[in-house]
Amino acid sequence: MQLNQAIALGEAGVDPYILDLCRGYIDAALHCRDWRPPADAWGEKEQAVIQLTEQFVMSVSTLEAASIEALLPFFRADEVYALVHALYLMDMSLRFDMVGREVLL
Repeated sequence: MQLNQAIALGEAGVDPYILDLCRGYIDAALHCRDWRPPADAWGEKEQAVIQLTEQFVMSVSTLEAASIEALLPFFRADEVYALVHALYLMDMSLRFDMVGREVLL
């Protein structure tokens, strides 16, 4: 319940379309599935978000500054912070769900 509350708060400041785009990529990456962005997600903004999400999921410790900088033409600094915060919570939640289904049953 507390995790769900944290996720809701983290996602509150992020465009739901962007969140769905990130969630689609993260879910596919965690389940080793091919993923293609929706047809309307080929703009520079969406590509910057996808690139950040890809790096975040693979290794947050190697997240490149260039990936953050690529977001700044489209988002204010506080919106980038909110996006990264939402990515963290989303990634953690999806991994937790996966472990619960695959390992703990």
